[in-house]
Amino acid sequence: MRPLVQCHNVGRFRRFGTTTSYWLFRIGDTVIDCGPSNVSARVDRLFRSFHADQAPTSVLVTHHHEDHTGNAGLLQARHQLPVYCTPMTSQIVQTGYFQEWYRLAIWGRFRAFSPTGVLGPSFDAGPDVGPLEPIHTPGHIFDHHAIFAPEHKILFAGDMFIARRRKAYRLDERPRVEIASLGRLVDTLPAGTRLYCAHRGDAMVEQDGAQLLRDRRDFLRGLRDTVVQEVTRELGSFDEVSELVSRRALAAAQGFRTRQRLVPAPPATGEEAAFLAAIEQTVRRLSERLLGREGFLALITAEDHANVNLIRGMLIDPRVDDGSAQLGLERFADPALLHE
Repeated sequence: MRPLVQCHNVGRFRRFGTTTSYWLFRIGDTVIDCGPSNVSARVDRLFRSFHADQAPTSVLVTHHHEDHTGNAGLLQARHQLPVYCTPMTSQIVQTGYFQEWYRLAIWGRFRAFSPTGVLGPSFDAGPDVGPLEPIHTPGHIFDHHAIFAPEHKILFAGDMFIARRRKAYRLDERPRVEIASLGRLVDTLPAGTRLYCAHRGDAMVEQDGAQLLRDRRDFLRGLRDTVVQEVTRELGSFDEVSELVSRRALAAAQGFRTRQRLVPAPPATGEEAAFLAAIEQTVRRLSERLLGREGFLALITAEDHANVNLIRGMLIDPRVDDGSAQLGLERFADPALLHE
């Protein structure tokens, strides 16, 4: 008899950190996410290895990023597997999106596909598993959903939890929104929940998943409070700083259309330019003091993926559009997520 949850590491470079290690999870006959396209041969072999009477019957997707959706078309065409996405994700994966060069190198090119169906509030995963419930958890990206199996107290966290103190953030992440999403999970999940991470597999399954998420939220909360205090001390008014940074983040988000490339805000001039320069100096000092020196990833991505983005993100008002409105999407299924 096979275990309720099976874990398969299909990462391309399994020894080089969590960003290149990728896990597929199977619960009953349902697979969560499908890995990046540059490991399509490995994913194909995995699915061919299942005996006919034990083959999966469906795939659920947590969000549109290429390391979670890269083999969706392959599984549909070659293995006749239906792939389900939430309405937010469905619109994006049908059109495709821009990828920076480093994403192409690490995870491969995303290939647009048409989801078989829409993932609603509950997915029937069969009598052995029961319902699987997607929980909207934006912050990492606006369409992110964790998937919860309430009858077994299991959470497939997607990219919501990689480490208690994850520091390197993408330019388009919104850490203050993430704090609210983590709070939603902490309030929702029962004690003893088992957590499966898309980049760390079952490494944390013996720990209390709800407590891990609480620890992550508390780390971000503490960092946010320190940033607010230090920015106020150095620059005089956190609200004024946040208003300016948020306005420019909104201008960048308006470039986040069908191809989804973040376009820099127009250059500032005069007093605003001087104020932005002072803000940037403070952000960089805080980043090095609170999070340490930047790693190699920041260098090769030109800081598209860097510690400094976490500090900078703490200045952005969580109500500011992150690009989803440009796609005609509703950012928050629950308005309570606007409150940290």
